[in-house]
Amino acid sequence: MWRAGGYGYLYPHGEGTNYVEMIAQAETSMGPITLGLEGALAPRQANVGEANLYVGASSALDVGRGWTVLLRGGYEDGFYNSKLDWELGVSYTLGMLTGSLAYVDTNQGAPDELASGAQGGVIGSLLVEF
Repeated sequence: MWRAGGYGYLYPHGEGTNYVEMIAQAETSMGPITLGLEGALAPRQANVGEANLYVGASSALDVGRGWTVLLRGGYEDGFYNSKLDWELGVSYTLGMLTGSLAYVDTNQGAPDELASGAQGGVIGSLLVEF
């Protein structure tokens, strides 16, 4: 499966926060394993001093009975300087519901204005598909 698109991030009443990003993704399944590649580019804009590039890879292993183990990693350069990030998680699907729990971290702290969010942590989510 291939996907490509553009996103506009608009923050009402924000000053210098809106930006545009182009994204491309490819994914293929081989039996219980799904492998993916992704890339994103936020070109230089009014509030983006230099172009920001992100490339990443992911894998998911369907271990049966609704359980999937997920591994993802990426590299970003531009807004962050040579940043690596990674995620290790598990998800469970039951009918229309998918719950997931993942540990997400990076090799860098956040810029000064985001310093409080610079630590790795556990993220949980619940998705309903209909």
